[in-house]
Amino acid sequence: MSENEEKHEEQDEKQNASVLDANVNTEKQDEDPVEETATTEKDAAETEETAAAVKEIQDKFVRLQADFANFKKRSSAERLQVANVIRGEMVADILPVIDNFERALQVPQEKQNDDVKPFIEGCEMIYKQLAGVLEKTGVTKIEALDNFRPELSSGRYARTC
Repeated sequence: MSENEEKHEEQDEKQNASVLDANVNTEKQDEDPVEETATTEKDAAETEETAAAVKEIQDKFVRLQADFANFKKRSSAERLQVANVIRGEMVADILPVIDNFERALQVPQEKQNDDVKPFIEGCEMIYKQLAGVLEKTGVTKIEALDNFRPELSSGRYARTC
């Protein structure tokens, strides 16, 4: 082969290589929009799934916050209710003691001798202290309008809320 023929062959090979490269690039360009569309669709689907998952988690978070707020309110109300029940039971237990103190303090002054007076004064102080504790809890003494007979009624004190 001559030099001219070799140059022609090299030029033909270069042209063929260029044409092949152009064909490959064209094929890649033809494939890229499809792949790009598929990738974009996948990304869009993943984005929608992620957004849905985020929204679901946010909804769960809001519900949990509401549930916790309701729990706090409910437990607070239950604590108050238990405290009121305990207070009522305590007052019911103390009222007979107060009644007995009142009966003990109704001893006439002339029947008291000097040895018993300090004891009676101590009982009066205990009575006043118990009455003060009851008043702090909201229990007040109700005075009877007529002759009150405790054996017919147990309502000497009433609780005011």
